[in-house]
Amino acid sequence: MVTLRNTNKEDLEYVLDAENKASQNAFVILWPEERHLKAIENEFTDHQIIQADGKRVGYLIANRNPDDNYELMRIVVTKSGQGYGSQAIRLLMKFAFEELDTNRFWLDVRMHNQNAISLYKTLGFKEEGILRECVKHNDGYVSVMVMSVLRREYEI
Repeated sequence: MVTLRNTNKEDLEYVLDAENKASQNAFVILWPEERHLKAIENEFTDHQIIQADGKRVGYLIANRNPDDNYELMRIVVTKSGQGYGSQAIRLLMKFAFEELDTNRFWLDVRMHNQNAISLYKTLGFKEEGILRECVKHNDGYVSVMVMSVLRREYEI
């Protein structure tokens, strides 16, 4: 069973290590420790540890905004293939729509991350558009797809 809990300072070494591994595949951009600390302390940012059976299996960061949008900024799962990511996103969607009264839950995903795109589609996310070659990685550029779920789609 997957649960989410607030990230604390003692989790930062784990978060930075997980992020470093994910960045090698160009799935996320590395953040310095200070940026993670600011996110943990920001009242509009949800920096969460994903746990399965009480053990850390990943982390996620999401932002609230005044237009009733909720953005999943990043999710990193360190033990893939177990369904932890999809369970964590379902929990986050429930929180966003049912507790925060969000109208739109959105994210962007790198186009080469086809496993994530497939997962998001099964969770009800719809493609909104593609930002072509908008992220620099190594000696090239990566395109990003913007996806979202609206309240009325979630409630169906």
